[in-house]
Amino acid sequence: MEEYIEQQKLYEIFEGLMKSLVTQKPADPIEHLIKKLEQPEMLRIVLLRPPGSRGKEIALSLAEYLSEQAGNITCISVGDLIDKEINKRSSFGKEIEQSRQTYSYVKDEIVIELLKLQVQQMESEQRSYIIEGFPRTETQAIAMQKMGILPDNFILLNQSDSYSEQRIRDLLSSEDTIVKCDASNIDRYAKHAIRECNVHMTGVLEVCNGLITELDGTKSQQQILEEIARVLKLKKTKAPRRPQRVILMGPPGSETEQQAIKIAQKYKLVYVQVTQMLRDAIRREGETQLAQDLAARLQNNEPLPDDIIIDLVRDRLERPDCRTNGWILEGCPMNQNQIK
Repeated sequence: MEEYIEQQKLYEIFEGLMKSLVTQKPADPIEHLIKKLEQPEMLRIVLLRPPGSRGKEIALSLAEYLSEQAGNITCISVGDLIDKEINKRSSFGKEIEQSRQTYSYVKDEIVIELLKLQVQQMESEQRSYIIEGFPRTETQAIAMQKMGILPDNFILLNQSDSYSEQRIRDLLSSEDTIVKCDASNIDRYAKHAIRECNVHMTGVLEVCNGLITELDGTKSQQQILEEIARVLKLKKTKAPRRPQRVILMGPPGSETEQQAIKIAQKYKLVYVQVTQMLRDAIRREGETQLAQDLAARLQNNEPLPDDIIIDLVRDRLERPDCRTNGWILEGCPMNQNQIK
């Protein structure tokens, strides 16, 4: 019986159906599942790389390789989408060009809007796709989940900062670049790009915890393709896993934060820490009165409004990564109202 289930890929089908329910939240789940079973199987892969790597070339080669086995797969390169806007001289293109002149990140809202149109088209046409160069920030990672993108595989190509810097210098010095940079500032732009990437990558890793497979991005293109192909063939489990939902509590000094981090890492759960969520909310709110009030309360160890904490926790636990991979919550509930 077990062999038959494996041959028919029943576990994979079940997992795909559950992901679809989590991300799309249909009004009629039964009708949605019936239609889903009638549709051809789709493949969604995210390929992310530091600045200066060969992400696009690898994504195109991977799409060609997979197309031979699983039908046509489209490569969506965020870099190409950005370049097209520059060439069209659109309103987006002018803002993008300003960012490119200093090799800085393009605004999140522009990147998200450009990608959303492509993803919607792929989903409506039921076509498999590889996204290359996204998400590069925490905001983009959250937007990816809100778009309903829960990738079958999320590949991160790692490389050293010195390797990336040299690659960026070579790119900025090339005659093939669409937007030219000031040659005297190339070294400064390269170092800034690495710092920017490292800062934002922390947020991406937190939001997408449990989804990412990290590979060495300094190997040859053929070696990287072979590694990715091996990862795609690996089975994570022989049976569907019920996502774990854990609340960790303890008296002051019990080091619940350290324990929660260890548990999350061992069991690939999403670590949800209330204090950190509050800090992130304060940062997003900027100089508003609410942000100042929350910051003052945190600094003075004063109680925070239950409704704000409950809204933050509810929003975080309902995201697709938590609902699919499970979570461990630390810092809530702290009183009867939060428990209810």
